[in-house]
Amino acid sequence: MMPKIRIPALAALVLLGACSDSATPPRSDDAIRGVVLDAEGRPVAGAAIMLEHESAPLPDKPQLAIRYTHQEAGPVSVWIASFCDGDTVRLLANGDLPAGEFMFVWNGRDDLDRVVPDGVYRTHVVSAAGHTQSTAVMSWLGYADLPAGTRVAAQATTDQRGRFQLAQDCLPFGHVFDGFLGNEAVTRRVRVWALHSDFANAGSDWVTVDGEDGAEVTVTLAR
Repeated sequence: MMPKIRIPALAALVLLGACSDSATPPRSDDAIRGVVLDAEGRPVAGAAIMLEHESAPLPDKPQLAIRYTHQEAGPVSVWIASFCDGDTVRLLANGDLPAGEFMFVWNGRDDLDRVVPDGVYRTHVVSAAGHTQSTAVMSWLGYADLPAGTRVAAQATTDQRGRFQLAQDCLPFGHVFDGFLGNEAVTRRVRVWALHSDFANAGSDWVTVDGEDGAEVTVTLAR
């Protein structure tokens, strides 16, 4: 009998950490691109870029709960993987467990204790009974309340000109998930957030990302 995995409605999840870049690559016409400036209009280098995806109301403190029924004692591995390339984001369990009911909770951080961005992530449970996987959507409802100095798995980082770009091929646009109102899809409306240790976290206005032309965004940071 295959092990069971259930994602409760309060869980929210999606992927992007695996698409991080430390420098702005050559311009891509379909990318989300833009510039981060300070209040005086000067470029801000080294700002972490994170996306907020439009979605139905979700809990203020995101977490993913994986409930698992272990039929007999033995080894179990449970992990969260990126949606884009399947890389492991967070290992939740890897060892012998007795038979019984278990719940593994993910707090939206990776194995380096960095906050991961909004997105779709894959959940995996492997035991002698087999391998089950599912997807879920993570949403932080913006990053304004992250404490100063919080480490994040940035999706991009601004260069010396304050410029950034983020390719669409790792983004979950159109992914359908089981939401509060039934089947819902991740839309193309996003806010671009910039996080830098010298400034307060700030996000752009909501923008709609075009499938061919991408989007151009400006984020202004204040101290």
